[in-house]
Amino acid sequence: MSRKIIRQTRKTKAPLFVLLSLIIIVVIIIATIFTLFLKDDLNKDNKVQIGKISNTSSQVTSGADSKEASKNSSKEQPKPVQVPINYVRVPKSDQVAVEYFKDAVFIGDSISVGFRNSQALVPQNVIAAQNIGFNQIASDKPVFDVQSKKYTLFDAIKTLGFEPKKIYILLGTNGLPWYDNSAHIEYYETVLDRIKSTYPKSTIYLESVPPITNEAELRYKRDGKTFTNEKINEFNKMVEALAEKKKVFYLNIHEALVNKDGVLSDDYDAKDGVHLMRNGYQAMADYYRTHTVGGVLTPEASE
Repeated sequence: MSRKIIRQTRKTKAPLFVLLSLIIIVVIIIATIFTLFLKDDLNKDNKVQIGKISNTSSQVTSGADSKEASKNSSKEQPKPVQVPINYVRVPKSDQVAVEYFKDAVFIGDSISVGFRNSQALVPQNVIAAQNIGFNQIASDKPVFDVQSKKYTLFDAIKTLGFEPKKIYILLGTNGLPWYDNSAHIEYYETVLDRIKSTYPKSTIYLESVPPITNEAELRYKRDGKTFTNEKINEFNKMVEALAEKKKVFYLNIHEALVNKDGVLSDDYDAKDGVHLMRNGYQAMADYYRTHTVGGVLTPEASE
């Protein structure tokens, strides 16, 4: 009977031991998992903090690098030549090559005839005649000489054999002694509208009328005509306003020829107070080359 009791006791102890062992193992596993989870969570926090610091540092560095890159970039890139379209008065720009004017046409009177004869730029592209004004052009009179024949303005341009990409207009000197400025600018607008409609893709430059000398003013006054530098300056303001109105460009060639007293420089005067000597036409050519709306830089200008 006592043996039976002993056997029953052994049977009950074995399952209890196994159960305790399982509980201990489960506790150890849970503790291990919790420890690993906590460690991983701490590592994540550290990674986030490090990431934030790294990003901030990166931003500061990239900002400095960006400024430096921008600074270096501005040094390396050539000065832009292209002028924004909202400009009316053409500012000074880098000098362009003479090739810039190969597709240009210069329309003018006797001053432009002298410019053509001086060979200062592209003489073959100058359409000019003496003693002409806007009224003759507006009425389609054949006043331009091309190879010993008379042509209207638009027929004369056709003889060049290309459609001009740039059109320079230097007219007004002959009309100023005869017309009131307000009436004169109306003729100008009529001619300009026709040029714009005929060549809608061309870049058009309206040039200011050059100055004259004091002696020329007096000579015209003796002849009963009002042709003064004051009237020229007033007309040029109207030309600039017309350029703004018609969305074309104003080229202030006047400033290349005037002296500190506001009259034609003696250095350029051809001794009649109105027309120019060869160096005056060269001054005009230099002004054209350094006042453009975009163009091909000369090698010396791009250095």
